[in-house]
Order: sequence, then C-alpha cells, then structure tokens
Amino acid sequence: VHKDASQFRLLCRENSVRPATSELHFWCSFITPDMEHSRLRKGGFDTRFFVYCADAESVRQAAADEQETVQLIWLTPDEALRAAYEGKVTM
Repeated sequence: VHKDASQFRLLCRENSVRPATSELHFWCSFITPDMEHSRLRKGGFDTRFFVYCADAESVRQAAADEQETVQLIWLTPDEALRAAYEGKVTM
C-alpha cells in the first residue's frame, strides 16, 4: 500500500473491511514551504490530516507500521499536555 495506494482497495476487500470514511473529521492541512521543495525527492507535499475517534477495542488493535509511524502512544488531552510539558513527548 505504501508504494501503490491503489492497493488499498484490494487490502480492504481481502480483509472484508470498509474504511469508515464518514467518521473522519478534517483537522488541518500542510503544504511544504517553497524553500524545502528542492531538497525533497518528491518536490514537496500538499497534505490533509484527518482525525478519527476510535473506540477502546480499535485502539488495542492499532500498531505502528514502522514507516509512517514508528511508535504509538494513546493519551487523553490532559495526559498529552502534561507529557509535553514534562518533555516526554514532542508536540
């Protein structure tokens, strides 16, 4: 899927799942600054980020893919702010 996004549909079909796209909520977008384009192999990004409110069972099954994410940590907003203040996580 990382090398060919069109494989996502096949992955879902093989696992008999459908993405809950109606449950995604737009959060923000990021456009690579012009000065960074020449430094990046792909020339830059125009990316949108979405939030999904997962239930406890979904969170227990989540795993880092070791490419886009290398570690997962689940915190409440208060826990996240405290961890950032204490230098345990970077936000």
